[in-house]
Amino acid sequence: MVRNVQLDVAIRVVKGLLANTERFMSAVELQSVMQQIAKLTTEERLRLRQFIDALPQVAPQDELDSRLHEAGLISRPHRPAPLHHNRFEPIRVTGKPVSHTIIEERR
Repeated sequence: MVRNVQLDVAIRVVKGLLANTERFMSAVELQSVMQQIAKLTTEERLRLRQFIDALPQVAPQDELDSRLHEAGLISRPHRPAPLHHNRFEPIRVTGKPVSHTIIEERR
């Protein structure tokens, strides 16, 4: 019964933090929550993990961009271009190095 109360407290803390997005958790509060979580059984930690995983994931930069946009401080949120991972495969050539050919042609 005591363990279920600890799990409920941990879940309420997480919900409270989400409800109050203007407030940042202090190091002392975070340490307290971590100590409470450390006391949970494996099954309770699994339930807590399932609860946390079900929460909407917002990247901190996306949240900041949204708030700045809503405040009128930026025209639109910055979205970095996606990285293209092309597989570079060098071409093998016979003869002298291409760099030598380029230097010779420039002379």
